[in-house]
Amino acid sequence: MVPYKDALSFTNAHASSALPAMSFRYVRVSTGSSALTWPPLILLLSAMSFFGGAPCASAQRFSFGVVGGVSLTSDFGNEVFGIYNQTIIPTLYYSPSKDPIVGPMVELRLPLHLSVEVDGLYRPLNYTSADVLPDGSLNGVSPATVVTWEFPVLAKYKFSARRVKPFAELGPSFRTAGNLNSAAPSNYGGTIGAGVEARLRKLKIAPAVRYTRWAPDHFQFGQPPRSFLNQAEFVVGFSF
Repeated sequence: MVPYKDALSFTNAHASSALPAMSFRYVRVSTGSSALTWPPLILLLSAMSFFGGAPCASAQRFSFGVVGGVSLTSDFGNEVFGIYNQTIIPTLYYSPSKDPIVGPMVELRLPLHLSVEVDGLYRPLNYTSADVLPDGSLNGVSPATVVTWEFPVLAKYKFSARRVKPFAELGPSFRTAGNLNSAAPSNYGGTIGAGVEARLRKLKIAPAVRYTRWAPDHFQFGQPPRSFLNQAEFVVGFSF
């Protein structure tokens, strides 16, 4: 009996120009009186059809821009380390101010109102140390800065709306630190946030409030300066 092959094709001809055309092919191969279905071949043909049209639309699915903002919480806790004796004077550690945040961002738009945003944020952490004298006055006041870069990787869901789109975001955050000045902030945590996105012609403006819970510092004995594990930020993204 002569082998035969049947093929059934479906093409998404009505897809928008922003999405690649998708096609599905079902292939049946028969030898003798038995018929065999090849799911791997079906998946391969479908993937080839999908990604074959992806390059023409990839540029439209990415947004690039910048994020700026400010921390809403202190970087380090206010605490005194040490006790009075003949050779030791206690040291006070505290954060005097809130810090700026700035850096580039990229966002990949996905179907079903979903997207993924990755930021690279310059975020200095500042604290001040001072010796506490027996009368309660401070001596040897010394400000210090810990340089950090934060890299939140956030999955975002944007709610349907005409002009202003509310969104929620969630994902891991990573950071590197330099110029430590006796501090040892952790390198990872988790971030959750919410905000709105508005359009001004081609410019997208997205203010948001984010909360990050960082892992504990790297200290073995918990000596200060210890960074706040709970951090809140107000940020605004500008992207095209």
